[in-house]
Amino acid sequence: MQDDWLYEEKFDYIHGRLLGMCFNDPLPIFKKAFDSLNPGGYLEMFDFDADFRCIDSSSDNTQLRKCSDMMITGAAQLGKVITNAPKYKRFFKEAGFVDVVEERFQWPFNTWPKGKYYKTLGLWYNRDMLEGLEGMMMAVFTRAHGMTKEEVL
Repeated sequence: MQDDWLYEEKFDYIHGRLLGMCFNDPLPIFKKAFDSLNPGGYLEMFDFDADFRCIDSSSDNTQLRKCSDMMITGAAQLGKVITNAPKYKRFFKEAGFVDVVEERFQWPFNTWPKGKYYKTLGLWYNRDMLEGLEGMMMAVFTRAHGMTKEEVL
């Protein structure tokens, strides 16, 4: 992601999804995207904040909190900041974008919330996390924290 963009043509729309672990610094990427857009073009980023927490204090002193903290510190040791998503709006503006719109969502990790919509959302996000988080954790925990594969699993 940090490499030069080799596209000669301009785009009307560029979309990035769940790329937080890919950036050493998102600002140069957003500037490259800005320079690669036609006038009036859009850059859309969809990412998560790796600082997992609950809307109340129920995640304090839990394994989820410990795991999140270890992911953040381990990624930092590997030169990655995985808590940049809340700063994307500022990065967009610094890259030259105008009329920046930011939407923040709170997503459940499981099917515990009330209502079909949030139960379904929690089910989907839980599946995403189970399939994607293992690889991220394996990379960070073995490389930065010196854990074995067996300790991570």
